[in-house]
Amino acid sequence: MSLLSALFQSVVSGVPALIAQRDKQKHVACSFGLYLLLVSFASLWCALVTTLLIGLAKEVWDKYYGSGFCYYDLLSNCIGIGLAMPIGWLLISPPSL
Repeated sequence: MSLLSALFQSVVSGVPALIAQRDKQKHVACSFGLYLLLVSFASLWCALVTTLLIGLAKEVWDKYYGSGFCYYDLLSNCIGIGLAMPIGWLLISPPSL
C-alpha cells in the first residue's frame, strides 16, 4: 500500500469520530450556511473559493491567536461546502417542472 493511500485511509476512517465533535459540527454548519449565503448573490465558483479562503483564514488566525491550526477543521469546512453545493446549484438554476 502506498503512503498516499495509507494516509487517505487513515483520514477517511477517522471522519465519523471527528464529525461527532461539536467544533467540527460548527465548521460544517458555518461553511454550509456561508456557502449558501454567498451563492445567493455570487457565482458558484466565487462562493466556493470565498468560503474556502474564509475557512483557511480562520485556521491561520487560530494558529497564531487561538487553539492552533487544524487540518480536520479544514476537512469539516469542505464537508459543509460539499453538502451545500447541490442546494446552491438548485438555487441558481432550479429545474423546470
